[in-house]
Amino acid sequence: MIFNYFQPNLYNLNKDTEINIHNNIKFWNGKEGEFGNFAKLAKFALENGYTVDFFYKKHFCPSFMKKNIYKRYMSEYEKYLSIIKSNSCFKLHNCDFSVEDILTELQKGKLVLVEIKYPDERTTHNVVVRGFSKSFIFLADPIKGFIKKSKSEFGDVIDVAYSKNFISFIK
Repeated sequence: MIFNYFQPNLYNLNKDTEINIHNNIKFWNGKEGEFGNFAKLAKFALENGYTVDFFYKKHFCPSFMKKNIYKRYMSEYEKYLSIIKSNSCFKLHNCDFSVEDILTELQKGKLVLVEIKYPDERTTHNVVVRGFSKSFIFLADPIKGFIKKSKSEFGDVIDVAYSKNFISFIK
């Protein structure tokens, strides 16, 4: 969805394009599920000529996840982060962030992809932040379509205790 905004002729809005991009950013598919990450998505975006800002709060192993799965996930995560961190079109912000920080990125003309609790903290999901008004945040959710959340609801769903992050792109 994000890449279509900047290059609609290259990235069509269809299931095949989304699956192709998903397959480029996932790093394992097993009985635990499919795992991708923002570091690998950032690498894909950089390889395709985008400037990327990556905001993330230090991750930790949640109590519901086996430590060996978490270590495997973070090993892949750190591998891709180490590959891209020296790219001049990439900026890492290792910090906590708020709804206002996301809105600031939108005001700069960037598109934002954020990880949210979906439906709860045990499972997360990525949505595109399309815009905002005084009271609402407008999202493109690959599962639910175009939705809106109040700023406080949005603040709650982005507050993923063990894996809080978002990524912004511009071409």
